[in-house]
Amino acid sequence: MAKIKPNEDCPCESKVKYKKCCQLYFKGKNITQPEILLRSRYTALSAGEVEFLWKVYHPQSMRKIHDTWAKFASEYHHLHQQDYQAFKILSLKFDHDEDRALAVTRITLIENQQDLSYLEEIELRKFENEWYYFNGKQKREFAPPSGAI
Repeated sequence: MAKIKPNEDCPCESKVKYKKCCQLYFKGKNITQPEILLRSRYTALSAGEVEFLWKVYHPQSMRKIHDTWAKFASEYHHLHQQDYQAFKILSLKFDHDEDRALAVTRITLIENQQDLSYLEEIELRKFENEWYYFNGKQKREFAPPSGAI
């Protein structure tokens, strides 16, 4: 994983420079739209911004309450061994109250020359005018063997 330079295109595929995109949210800018949260989470994964990943968990999310700093350290080390290559939001739908959104994203990722790409079904919730990650479920995508139809 390479450090992202401010004038490089943001990894979230917004076609905006990193310094004018996700880097702003890592520095504390409010996340006022669910799409911004999805994109900035992907960039945080690809850039190793683990503190940001913990910060954007919804305050009522059980995962945030139960995870330990040991897990935090373990994930930080693990992120540095992965090569995040692409991100796409496949769907984003608001619940009827507009304080909850459901999304499906696809992350293309390589680790130790293995394709570990996955889909993630994500629940986002709004709290005090900001969007947070509430929970998600990853589904591995298995690429067919080369030559397969």
